[in-house]
Amino acid sequence: MSFNNRLSVRLTLVSAGSLSAAAGLELFLVPHNLLVGGMTGISVLFSYLTDMRLGVLLILLHLPLLLLLLSDQKRHPHTRLLGAAGIFVWSVATFALHPKPALIDQSLASAAAGGIVIGIGFGLVLRYGGFLDPVAAGAAKRALPRYVAAFGSYHAAINGILLLAGGIMFGWEAAMHSILALAFVWRMTVVALNGFPMTRTLRITTERSDEIGLALRSKFGKEVTILLSEPDDGGARKSMLCNVHRLEHSHIVRDIRALDPECELSVLPVNQ
Repeated sequence: MSFNNRLSVRLTLVSAGSLSAAAGLELFLVPHNLLVGGMTGISVLFSYLTDMRLGVLLILLHLPLLLLLLSDQKRHPHTRLLGAAGIFVWSVATFALHPKPALIDQSLASAAAGGIVIGIGFGLVLRYGGFLDPVAAGAAKRALPRYVAAFGSYHAAINGILLLAGGIMFGWEAAMHSILALAFVWRMTVVALNGFPMTRTLRITTERSDEIGLALRSKFGKEVTILLSEPDDGGARKSMLCNVHRLEHSHIVRDIRALDPECELSVLPVNQ
């Protein structure tokens, strides 16, 4: 695949994430006066106070960052394009969807569903080179231009102030539901950004490394990496690493425990 084709794929995914974030806002959260923090939450509050369309406020509040991004000659043109495309599609979609009735009448369920949809959208945009809300991006610890990341470094304080203001304006029940929505946004942003790996690395520390290694190879077809001996045990205990699929994890652990009930098991991220 050529670089231009890769750019078109990234633009498509950034646009899809922006549409998802807009749908989560306008179809789940905004009809129930729920906030998600960050500059998005600021836009919702200003929209409520001024009767301005949310899509217009999103453009206005992000405009300074967008101009800085577009004028940053150190950034690759494709990076600037992806950042601008994400904000543009998000704002236009939010404008087009307002006002629409909530898809879910119950505020609590709408908070959870909206948080999931927005978080997936934010994560997709960040993963493929754009950004929508610098506060959410900073909370997800994503590498961003310094002028964007500066906003994200204060995400806890900004979100706390927003939730307090939302409680005063919309009621404390809505504020509690907003906290739930914010939690789902953060979690799903991280999941969509980093993916959901189906494999994990199992670390096994045991005195029966040869027997366990043979069982893993013969029964499950696994490759095993033997690490250095544990010095505290005079070299009797050895550690080994083995990549396992999530669906077979419990079966492998059960077999290892049957061979050595005293072994130590821990799960490591697959990139370690």
